Amino acid sequence: MNRAALPVPFAGLLVGLGALAAPGVASADLVQIKESPRTTFIEFRMGNYLPGIDDEFDTSARKGPFEEVFGSSPELMFNLMWEQHIWHGFGTLAGGVGIGYWSIDGTGVAVGGADADDSTTMRILPLQAQLSYRFDHFRDSWPLVPVAALGIDYYAWDILGGDDEVTDFDSGQEARGGTWGWHYSVGLHLLLDFFAPEMAFDFDREAGVNSSYLTLEYQGLQVSDFGASDSFRLSDEVFMFGIALEL
Repeated sequence: MNRAALPVPFAGLLVGLGALAAPGVASADLVQIKESPRTTFIEFRMGNYLPGIDDEFDTSARKGPFEEVFGSSPELMFNLMWEQHIWHGFGTLAGGVGIGYWSIDGTGVAVGGADADDSTTMRILPLQAQLSYRFDHFRDSWPLVPVAALGIDYYAWDILGGDDEVTDFDSGQEARGGTWGWHYSVGLHLLLDFFAPEMAFDFDREAGVNSSYLTLEYQGLQVSDFGASDSFRLSDEVFMFGIALEL
């Protein structure tokens, strides 16, 4: 998966922080400014995702139906997560919800194996609820914050035909539905305040943003209606890159 270019846009964050900042605060004065309360965590992230729909088929002799139509190259999944802090102690415990979007384009296959002319698109709207723990107890002296999360998922999906309308399966059933599952994630968040404390204090004072992070997380997605035999297999393993603000 090609992810090397993803971190480049994050440089814009530092430029944006500088634009929002009021006249600089002297380093000696930083201790005089009280941080705003930390209550909310908002994270935007993205990562390459490909559902494991073909996992239930024997693909040793031929391509699975998903690969035959959509190929085997992953596409970017986008996700926005909102979490409310529950507990501050030796780290931070939070709970929240998230919503995402993913789509992939392909070419329909006609009966008999001949390529069909119609294009087709599969869309997924991932919905998540999770509990997370951030080991940020030493955030004032160390910029790397380990993170772990566990949650439940519901992936709403549909498949469109060449007319941009929801198509039908061979059985005549409409090609839309939803699949339940769960996920876990582990990762590291890089605290940007550590490298530009004066800018961070100004950002907090002017916009109420207590901390800013670059994020890297590994997500294990287990989305198959908890192993139901008649379910779409939408599971995958995804590395997510993102940016997060703590308010």
